[in-house]
Order: sequence, then structure tokens, then C-alpha cells
Amino acid sequence: DLSNPYLQVEDHDTIKDKIVIHRTFRHRNQFINYKFLKNYKDLIFIGMEDEFQDLKKEVTNLEFYNCKNFLEMAKIIKSSKFFIGNQSIAYPMAEALKVPRLLEAEPSFPVVQPIGKDSYDFYYQPHFEKFVKIFADVIASLDKATAVGPENKFDRSLHLVFSNANFVILFFVILKIIPCSLIFDLNSSN
Repeated sequence: DLSNPYLQVEDHDTIKDKIVIHRTFRHRNQFINYKFLKNYKDLIFIGMEDEFQDLKKEVTNLEFYNCKNFLEMAKIIKSSKFFIGNQSIAYPMAEALKVPRLLEAEPSFPVVQPIGKDSYDFYYQPHFEKFVKIFADVIASLDKATAVGPENKFDRSLHLVFSNANFVILFFVILKIIPCSLIFDLNSSN
């Protein structure tokens, strides 16, 4: 079952609760920029230093960490608040660990698909910014929350419903499949 973790590592000893970024020069989406991330704290880049320097031009508060090896990289990803990356060595680690993760998908080469909860890909800037905001806000709020989209199509806010459920994010704004009122009814019956 690929929705369950299939890689196990211990947490990193010192680097914890960071937004971990790994963006290579290959497989970048031309519709995406990371500039808005300068409004977030605790950003750390893992990967090649030249790729870090390139991203640092847009995200001035980005920190660099030079991993000793891939095991340490996996430990940092496991200890992250959430992971952002493109198709590279680090994204499959995040996928295998099943940490909350965002994939910068490349429209001309869409071969990687996030599987399981807390995993999303994005092709366009508004989706990227919305996913980061949701992950940052919800993960920072409580360990256990359910985030649901708007109750009507004119409402663009995110409503948090705190319950005994595991951390789940349902993007009804994008999916438009299940009415949010049904989710509220399900949560109230718990």
C-alpha cells in the first residue's frame, strides 16, 4: 500500500520543524516562483549549493544546510514541518516517509504523482501559494485538525474543524466533489 510510509529513519538531532526545500535546476516548472516564501520563517534548503544560491536570490531569508549524506537528508525531511521540492532525489524520500509534502510538478514531464494524505502537486503559482499557506497555518495550529474548504463558491477562506481526526486536508475548492456541509455533519457526529 503506497499510501503508507515505506522508509523509516529517525528524526534529525538538531534540525526540526523547518520548511524544507529542495529545488534542482532540472525539472523546474516555468510557471512557478518561490519569492512569496520570504514571508515565512524557518526555511531551510538541502541540496547543491549552486541551486541554493539561485533560490536565495528570490528567498532572501533562506538558510542552507549541506547534508553529509542521503541518510541525513532523509532525517531532515522526516523532521520537517513540511517539504517542498521538484522531481529530484529528495522528493521520493519525502514521499516514502509520507511527511506533508508539496511537489513542484513540471507540465512537460509529469511523471511523478503524490500518493497518500498530506501530499499535493502544483502546476500554477496560485495553487502553490495556497497549499503553502494551508500547510503552514494548519500544521502550526494543532496536531489534530481537519481543514475544509469554503461552504460556498464565493467564500475563499479555509475553515478549521478541530476533532479527534488525524491531520487531514481536504481541498474542496479544487476538487469540488463533496459538499463541505457533509464534512461538517460527519465531524459533528464524532
